Amino acid sequence: MDANRLTKRVTGINQHLQQFIDQTEDIYGCIYARLPEIETEIALNAEEMEILINYFVYNEMSDEETVGNKNDAYRLAQLLHDMRDSFSVSIMNMFDEKKLSRTIERFLTNNDSSEVDGLEQLMQIIEEIKEHITDIEIVSMNAIIHSTRLGDRGKAFGVISENIKDFSNQIEGQYGVIYEHSAKLSSWKDAFTEKLSHMLKYSDQLSNIKVEEFQNLFNEVFDSLKTVSQLLREANYNIELAVKPVQDLMIAIQSQDLIRQSLESVTNCLNSIFEGIDSVSLQAEEQYEDQLNFLTFVEKVIDLSINLLLSIQDQIEQSLRKVEEPILTIKASLDDTYEESSLVAEFLSGDRPNDNNTIEEIFIKVKGFIQNFKRELDTLKSDLVSFNEIGDFFYTEMTQIEQQFNVIKNKVGYLQRLNILSRIELARLDGEVGAFGNEIERISERVINDVNKNEQFVIDLKATLSGDLNQFFEMLKTNEHMIETMYDTAQQSLQNLNMIQQLVLDAVQPAGETGKKLIEEVDYLTLKMNQGKELPSSLQLITNDLIELSEEVGKSKLATLEKANLQEWSTTDKELNEIIEQLTTYYDRVAASNVLEDEEYDVGDEGGELTLF
Repeated sequence: MDANRLTKRVTGINQHLQQFIDQTEDIYGCIYARLPEIETEIALNAEEMEILINYFVYNEMSDEETVGNKNDAYRLAQLLHDMRDSFSVSIMNMFDEKKLSRTIERFLTNNDSSEVDGLEQLMQIIEEIKEHITDIEIVSMNAIIHSTRLGDRGKAFGVISENIKDFSNQIEGQYGVIYEHSAKLSSWKDAFTEKLSHMLKYSDQLSNIKVEEFQNLFNEVFDSLKTVSQLLREANYNIELAVKPVQDLMIAIQSQDLIRQSLESVTNCLNSIFEGIDSVSLQAEEQYEDQLNFLTFVEKVIDLSINLLLSIQDQIEQSLRKVEEPILTIKASLDDTYEESSLVAEFLSGDRPNDNNTIEEIFIKVKGFIQNFKRELDTLKSDLVSFNEIGDFFYTEMTQIEQQFNVIKNKVGYLQRLNILSRIELARLDGEVGAFGNEIERISERVINDVNKNEQFVIDLKATLSGDLNQFFEMLKTNEHMIETMYDTAQQSLQNLNMIQQLVLDAVQPAGETGKKLIEEVDYLTLKMNQGKELPSSLQLITNDLIELSEEVGKSKLATLEKANLQEWSTTDKELNEIIEQLTTYYDRVAASNVLEDEEYDVGDEGGELTLF
């Protein structure tokens, strides 16, 4: 066997070994390189899920802690708490029923004996004056009848009686107008009372029922969101659990460093052949000793290399089994977990043609409540505005009554003159109709006193009731402002809810996508793992090449022994020992012990110098 052929064969085998090293590093290195990405995906998924669970959806902190954190602008809990508090405070401060009732007590009382003057007293006074006017009319008619009986002597008294009757008719007409306006005021009062009762009833509903409804809704929504949070936590936990073998894989994959060290040891062994090949001529005559020493050395180096490769092949097979096991475990778990996570994500946030997803359903409850509350606020605001129209009607009617009383007062002076004339005429008639004079005088004075007294009553009542109404309307303006504030809060809350709903939907989607990415990563690991299963066969081809080379070297050695007329040849293992001393792994030293005849050779402890790639 010439030196060129040996060099060519060894060089070729070394090249195959280097290619094999590159192949193992590609397979193991690609798997190793993906592990941090998988851990990052898991960490990212966990972080996103925690944001979703603890920030957007449900927070395990107490209400006080949640509301106290004012920096959490987009926390759903914060938004709902603020909404509830804002509505509750505005509602509770909007209507003070006792204060409102005290302010317009004169409009509401129906008790005739009430110490508070009001519309009921006005109606009563008008009825009394009307009765007095009727009395005047009756007395005047009787006086006319008696004056007719007196003949010519009673003509003058008859004229006066006719005038008194005409006056009573005029005053009765005036009081009829007053009565019409007072009747309208009475109807106004009934409508006002009914509207106020409705408003106060609604106020009570707002301050009690609505606040309670919002609290119940608040609790219901958070119970739902807590359930959602639990589902997401379980999905997230299952993903973390599924990739738990990543750490085992991280450890198993590091065996490639020892395999590479062993492969490099084989390359170094074969390279030692080149160190002596130039100093020996395998074809020269009479240099048999040098040739036999070199061929024996080569033979031992190749045998060592073969033993190392067989050991490496066994290491690779064991390593692949250790690497494959966690990959298969991860893949099987992730397949199930991905399906579960996808179903959870679809259930919570998926698109449904004819239905809402769970997240949408939860937010629809809150938004529906707020929309309904806005409509009720619109109705209440409309009711408040209508009170202004009612107030205008009251001022108009009270002014008309006041004006009619003023007209009547001006006419009362005429009644006083008639009364004087009747007294004069009655004095002329002696005592024939004196009783009529006394009755006319008594009734006239009573009417005059009633008109004067009640004119002032109407003026004072109008001023008092107008003041009450003005104060009442000022209170309504404050309530209108409260309604505007609640309406703006509701509108802003709807905008915030829409924004948070989208944030929640966006945050839920990764629950399914992360599992999908992890499966893609594990599929890639599986692909590389399947490629790694071809490594033992590839290494076996290199081993076969060495075996063939060993046989060829053995034949060359036998031929050289025949030329030297020798039966056998032995050498020291000095050079081989120097090579073996460079071996770095326990597995290499065990393989070397099978080549050495030195029984005292120490293989050391299992392991080697690991250098992570």
